[in-house]
Amino acid sequence: ASDQYKLRHFGDIVYFSKKLRYCILYVDKKDAKQIINEISSLPFVVKVESSKEESIDLGSDHIEQQITDLAQKAEDKLQKVQEKNKDQL
Repeated sequence: ASDQYKLRHFGDIVYFSKKLRYCILYVDKKDAKQIINEISSLPFVVKVESSKEESIDLGSDHIEQQITDLAQKAEDKLQKVQEKNKDQL
């Protein structure tokens, strides 16, 4: 099974980029520390970051925009890191 499906066990995947190899996973705050520890130990996981967003209203009419915004922020950050790494080579 792909790594994306393995992550579904831990929470709700709200965004997955196969091209940039990252995933945005929504988990309950009360379980976050334990899940971060478990995900960090998976062989295909390089890094786990907690969102600075305190909450996402999953019942909101604006949920798609909230997820799109989170995905765009993550993608922009990842592209900057990749560009910086290319420049250092």
